[in-house]
Amino acid sequence: ADIVGAVDFQPTFIRSLPGVVGPSNLHIVHADGDSMEPTIHDRSFCIVDGKQNELRRDGIYCLQAENQIFIKRIQRNLDGTLTLLSDNERYQPKVIDRATLDSMKVIGRVVYVFSGSTI
Repeated sequence: ADIVGAVDFQPTFIRSLPGVVGPSNLHIVHADGDSMEPTIHDRSFCIVDGKQNELRRDGIYCLQAENQIFIKRIQRNLDGTLTLLSDNERYQPKVIDRATLDSMKVIGRVVYVFSGSTI
């Protein structure tokens, strides 16, 4: 089997993704686990827009913390904390305080899942 090193997308497809202004900051991230099912299935490939790396609005983001990559739904709270939500009901929400948030890196917002779902 060959490993894919690059994927070309039609410009009209790129322009149709929410908030995406161009292809230069897009990454493909492999989802690992069932915490975001049914929205994002285990082993799905997600398009992440690295230009949308500030948590200005709620949505599904790719985050890096403790040498791990997470894909989670983000809910911003009035007190400056964030709640990480899993779409799978078996996982409990996690509130992230400001200090922990400062140690996390926001890779970008998930804008497309290769199941054919825009987010």
